[in-house]
Amino acid sequence: MKLTPSEQSLERYLSWKQLHPVYVNVSRSTAWRGIRDGEFPAPVRISRGRVAWRERDILAWQAARAPNPGVAA
Repeated sequence: MKLTPSEQSLERYLSWKQLHPVYVNVSRSTAWRGIRDGEFPAPVRISRGRVAWRERDILAWQAARAPNPGVAA
């Protein structure tokens, strides 16, 4: 998804403390294993030794994991 310059300036980056447990209810170790295995969004390096996650990536990950109520099991 390509963002316009005005949308890019409004993009939110979240630290692990902001993510857990509000957005993500897994441990930090589980999240890093998910990143390694391609099952969790990778963080963006903010500065040396500091990373954050794009809020839109986390919201897309949540939406992909949400059960689909219209599909019978």
